[in-house]
Amino acid sequence: MTIRSPKLCRWILLSAVLGGAVGRELQAVEDRVEVAAVQFATARPPDGGDGAWLEVAVELEARPAAERTGRVTGPLRVEALLAHESPATAGEPRRWMFYRSAAELVGLPAGRTQVRFYLPPVVLQRDRLSGAPRFWEIVLAGAELAPPVSERRLAPALADAAASRSFREKIATEAPANDGILLPQYLTPFATDARRAAPAFVRKEGWR
Repeated sequence: MTIRSPKLCRWILLSAVLGGAVGRELQAVEDRVEVAAVQFATARPPDGGDGAWLEVAVELEARPAAERTGRVTGPLRVEALLAHESPATAGEPRRWMFYRSAAELVGLPAGRTQVRFYLPPVVLQRDRLSGAPRFWEIVLAGAELAPPVSERRLAPALADAAASRSFREKIATEAPANDGILLPQYLTPFATDARRAAPAFVRKEGWR
């Protein structure tokens, strides 16, 4: 015969109740975030620095799960992948330049928020870049997004599956050479630009 103390029985019952409640809550919490628009433009920093930067503005539409306290989504990762054509010159043939960057967000409130990335003036000059890139992709990922847990928004030129696959392969093999060049807003002079409200970023240097 097994004898259990009243305290142990209460602990087992409480654990089962709480475990079931947490399980139901985790199943119910599903945020919805979509890429509403992607815009490319040149922008001059508010500090009056020389040269124009290429701005990549990703507009996100967030619908946090109804169960969320404060109506803010769970953490998100936003990736920007670009392929720019560097035109031919008398001494060099035409080249394709690949860039990638990512930003981690604490979460998004309900409604629309813009996440921005920038290419510096010296890069635009060095690689002879102008205008919007022909090929680009924006990728969202979050463990608590409604299935699927990631979303992609592609340039019209990547509508074909084969073209999209080739682009991703090029990003994987050639973009690492340019890592750290395409920057999230908080690493640029636009970090404190009152005209460009930014979401709350997760910054690893905040904990050492």
